[in-house]
Amino acid sequence: MRLRDVVDMGSWAELRDAVGSAYVRCNQLGQAIRGRCSRTERNLVLFNLCTRSAIELGRLHQALDDSADAIALPVRNVFELNIIVRYVLTSDDNLAR
Repeated sequence: MRLRDVVDMGSWAELRDAVGSAYVRCNQLGQAIRGRCSRTERNLVLFNLCTRSAIELGRLHQALDDSADAIALPVRNVFELNIIVRYVLTSDDNLAR
């Protein structure tokens, strides 16, 4: 598998729009979890992961006009959060870890 098989190519403007939209969706999802869901361990973990993702997406959005070094950290953090969310959603045992 090649990187271009899993990555959508586009312009910087399209990337900025996509990151901005993901930021808004993470904030909305976090607020929905906080406001409409019962307070369970699972919902608390998901709320915290949404909040952290929104913070990192906001940092990425601001850094897009900066150097590659400034972009690298929030990109890595969003990637790691993606892996963590997928892991947590796989099973309750993973959530407990």
